[in-house]
Amino acid sequence: MKWFLLFLSSVILVCVGCAGLSKELEFTDTASHALVFGYLDTDKSPCNLNYIEYQQTYPAIEKPFYYMRIDQKAFYREDFTVPGRFKLAEYGGSPHAIFTNVSQYNMKFPEQGYDFTITQPGRLYFLGSYRVVEKGDFFASDSYLERVDRPNQLEVLQMIQPNAANTPWAPIIANAIRILSSRPQ
Repeated sequence: MKWFLLFLSSVILVCVGCAGLSKELEFTDTASHALVFGYLDTDKSPCNLNYIEYQQTYPAIEKPFYYMRIDQKAFYREDFTVPGRFKLAEYGGSPHAIFTNVSQYNMKFPEQGYDFTITQPGRLYFLGSYRVVEKGDFFASDSYLERVDRPNQLEVLQMIQPNAANTPWAPIIANAIRILSSRPQ
């Protein structure tokens, strides 16, 4: 019975976290929110990238979890509360392997690390590009994130730009792309 409840809660979590968010930006309040984005390569992890969850740690709010939109391994969300402090809670998805008895992976992260603070509304906050690295062996392995240089901030913004069309975020993203494109690579 416990296994069934664990499985059912995982399915509900994925359905609520992923099915409810389209790739297109929907929240248009740039005056009191920020757009947070980054990139996560899960090719070396045991699962595909179906969801990423951040938790607001300060100030305390009733619903502190943010499920990110995902497109081409870029993750983003445009309605983060300002000001606020957040941490990466977990990511997960369906397994890479075809023959497995696991239907869904939910990968947790340690309490320390992967935190960020938002201080100003109407801004873009790039969290960086990472890849998941497995350490250990078949019997005991651990996942952690390794920062990578590519895709860089400009490339990730270009990935999510089509999803911001006709929103107040579109000119903010276009301006950031223009500025970053003018810098030497």
